[in-house]
Amino acid sequence: QPAAVILGAADALRKRIESVPTPVEQKEYEQEIAALRDKLDETAFDQAWEKGQRMSMDEAIALAVQQG
Repeated sequence: QPAAVILGAADALRKRIESVPTPVEQKEYEQEIAALRDKLDETAFDQAWEKGQRMSMDEAIALAVQQG
């Protein structure tokens, strides 16, 4: 679940700064999301994603470092 939280946070932060992923980044991102959806049930994924969407950049970085 931490990976889904971190990716949710990254998605929200990218939208806030209007950063567009490169085609390679987008493909990797989509693969990661698909893998997480396979590992987690829909509710768990959605809850983790929402949690990430609400995180500040500092909170997301701290979680990523903690999971490191």
